[in-house]
Amino acid sequence: MSTVAEERSLERVLDRVEIQDVVNRWARAVDRRDFAALADLYHPGASNNQAEFVGGVDALIIRMEKRHADIPYTQHLLGTPLIEFAGPDSALSETSAFCTQRVRKGTPIAVGGVLPDFVGKTDVDVLTEGRYIDRFERRDGRWRIAARTTTFAWIQLLEVPDGALQVPEGFITGTRDRNDPLYAERAALGLVD
Repeated sequence: MSTVAEERSLERVLDRVEIQDVVNRWARAVDRRDFAALADLYHPGASNNQAEFVGGVDALIIRMEKRHADIPYTQHLLGTPLIEFAGPDSALSETSAFCTQRVRKGTPIAVGGVLPDFVGKTDVDVLTEGRYIDRFERRDGRWRIAARTTTFAWIQLLEVPDGALQVPEGFITGTRDRNDPLYAERAALGLVD
């Protein structure tokens, strides 16, 4: 167990910032469908236990690429991670998460219980609240996820009727790829991958 002074040292503060950055970059990578960036946030051999998926990162990314092809919109809103250090190169992070995903009409939705009648007939907004429990390790000087467990508190499905309100013409809309305005701004500042 580390002391309060050790937990507040400059090195630990920098470790916390790097770990929180990985958590935030995970959400961006999923929301923008940037699966190469997602893979870089895990250590080789890392595991992921999320919903009906339990396995390694390569299989997770293949699954996400397929599943997210029919999700035109997703947004992860994250709480500030609570980070506890188990040693100089290992930590546990717990992050509350709220996620909205729009699922296209006819796309299967994997949730328990009785599905509302509108599922499959209209687009559906899937709202979830849960937590990411991440085991982080620092290897070769980089903090990355070694194991992730996703917990769920609740899931709600909302009908998006045909002809529902849309973003007005002339408003800037986001995309789930490198055409998103974020990437133009990154490039303008020289933040190119």
